[in-house]
Amino acid sequence: MLNAVTYQPAPFFVSTAQNPGTDKATRLALFGTGLRGAGGSGGSAGGGNVAASVTASAVQPGVSSMGLAVEYAGPAPGFFGLDQVNVVLPSSLDGAGIVNIILTAGGRVSNSITVQIWSSHGPEIASLSPASLAPGGQLIIAGASFAGGPPASRNQITFTANGISATVVPLQASATSLTALVPPLAQDSQSAWYQGPVSVCVRTDGQRTCAAQQLTVQAPAAVTGKPGDLMVQIFQNHSQSVLEAIQSSGAPLAEQAAGFQQMSAQALQGLQKAIADAMAGTPQTTTVTLPDGQTVTVVFDVATIGRLEALLAAGQPALANLTSALNRATAALKARAARGSSAGPRDDSAIEEGLVAYAELVDQFNSWGDAITLSQFGWAAGAFGVCLVTGPETCAVAIALLVAAEPYYEAATLLDVAGILTVELGPNALSGLTTIPANSVQIQQGTTQTLAVQGHFVSKLSTSLALSATAGQVVSDWITGAIPFGPVLDPILSPVIGSIANGMIGLGLANLVPETGPASQDVSLTVNSVQSCSSGSSPSPGVSFFVDQNLSTISGLQVMSSPQECDFVAYSNQGGNTGVLWAGESAPATALDIQVVPNTATCAQFPTQLIAFTKVYGVTAAIADGDRLVVGDPASPFWSTVWPDLSTPLFTNEQYCGAVTLAPACAATAYVPTQAERVGDFSAFASVLAAPGIGPFPGGIIPQSMLGPGGAWAWRVSSVQGCGQ
Repeated sequence: MLNAVTYQPAPFFVSTAQNPGTDKATRLALFGTGLRGAGGSGGSAGGGNVAASVTASAVQPGVSSMGLAVEYAGPAPGFFGLDQVNVVLPSSLDGAGIVNIILTAGGRVSNSITVQIWSSHGPEIASLSPASLAPGGQLIIAGASFAGGPPASRNQITFTANGISATVVPLQASATSLTALVPPLAQDSQSAWYQGPVSVCVRTDGQRTCAAQQLTVQAPAAVTGKPGDLMVQIFQNHSQSVLEAIQSSGAPLAEQAAGFQQMSAQALQGLQKAIADAMAGTPQTTTVTLPDGQTVTVVFDVATIGRLEALLAAGQPALANLTSALNRATAALKARAARGSSAGPRDDSAIEEGLVAYAELVDQFNSWGDAITLSQFGWAAGAFGVCLVTGPETCAVAIALLVAAEPYYEAATLLDVAGILTVELGPNALSGLTTIPANSVQIQQGTTQTLAVQGHFVSKLSTSLALSATAGQVVSDWITGAIPFGPVLDPILSPVIGSIANGMIGLGLANLVPETGPASQDVSLTVNSVQSCSSGSSPSPGVSFFVDQNLSTISGLQVMSSPQECDFVAYSNQGGNTGVLWAGESAPATALDIQVVPNTATCAQFPTQLIAFTKVYGVTAAIADGDRLVVGDPASPFWSTVWPDLSTPLFTNEQYCGAVTLAPACAATAYVPTQAERVGDFSAFASVLAAPGIGPFPGGIIPQSMLGPGGAWAWRVSSVQGCGQ
């Protein structure tokens, strides 16, 4: 996929200045195969444009789905066998972040590809709160036009003072707020941390702005108690929360609770020994060999413990918030596990409940991992900025800072890594959806169509890799997320990540490897884990069709001239929703094209005893769609005596069966009055609505004071006979 005008790859913006003419909307060129024959065309190399038979969808995981206009679909000029589709990015996708794009041609749905769509508006900083805090403290940056969607590195926060600079990614991000842990500013691992005024700048999607006010960095507060006590306390509090969550999640994860507890005890013993050795003057040493052959040896001594605990002390409010969130999730997990177990061990509803619980746990484990990484590895942000500028040979200082935190980091994140691996090595990640019917559904208005949705679940992580490699993959995501330049530094970071993963193996991680089980499982799903374009328990105004809560039926409400696409997309914790996991970077989706067609056998019955008008003033001129209004003197106060006996339209433009009598010598093919029409709102007829002797009605609204005998009212019709035309 490329920008169709500049031929540049992602990230994309919704407008392209280089576009010729006044239409600057970005066109994307998607290249693939199997498209030129759409719509029954011959599919020759020089074939024409089959855009009318190809649809494109943009899916924001957990947020929404929308169709993209297809301007061209057919052979890619100059390339044998290659097809091209040009789509237009709407302005509503501005700053959407990760978007999955899917094509449908000839009733077949393509693979999903993931792109980033950046914001065209630069970030704005309104305030920094608090105005003064110590390194490791939580800073809230309020403003506008920040990137709220993934990946987190779309926002980068830089702290600068006296030529020292450190850049971190936020712990949390929304369009109006960024939450970050302030890193220490120091030239190297031995320098004292900077105190004083600091400038704060934010770069969002490549555009940078700086705060008008400065942040004051204070000296770290003194940590009370013996060195290491705070580390142990935070470790124990978090471990207890994780164990309660594991026990509450239901089978089969809860069955491993004893193993988690044993590993937690082993990790605590290892941490306490490292602290005791440091206090005794025989600190543990860790040596890491970098790709260039340099070796980095670091001691976990009392000074290192003091620095790490200073960051933990300042960041305690943020860590306490995460622990509270995990505790709240645990309460919900208990209720969900109870519902799932009551349905029976192999009932699909029970399995689905477990999958949703797994997703919630993984979200919480990742949140803790991100926070601890930012807290403990954020102190290396300044050193990594230096090594990127001056070259890899200076990166040993930054690596030393990471290695120094390793004994505590391994213990603090061990249970979270174990939980993620336990879930993601099992067949719990959605790789595809099957709908029955499999593609297009054409339903008659006012009828229903049976629907079934089934998810195919596989392992998200590779089961063929060594456990240390999969553990390293989880840790790598946290570290490269905490350091904005992580992907660039990946070769330098890999030895540290490997050392951390091996340390976790030594703490007993291998004892929790999932036993060999099924490679995949198929589960019937409901709206608890799959979003559809219009789901709910009752029809919604303006929605063309409607899917019930169990994804079991589609009901037609309005007539649609062309199919409307409904995407069923699994979602993770994006946009505040929690659902099943998915495999790979792209959320899998199955598009179901639904078209509601007029049902000639379905029409409303007009009450035979009803006479609408005692006198007809006349018939208005036709508006654009050919409809007219019969205007007359109402026979009764409609809102009190007639309307309770008449149903509202089942679908848009529902008509009464056959010609009905509205008044003596006045027959018409009439529409069922809408709720708005019942109170005199005929705004679509504003240009023609009038009554003899009364005059025009501004805005096409008949005042309620006239809606009774001796006044005026109107009935919308598509054709009339008589009626004083």
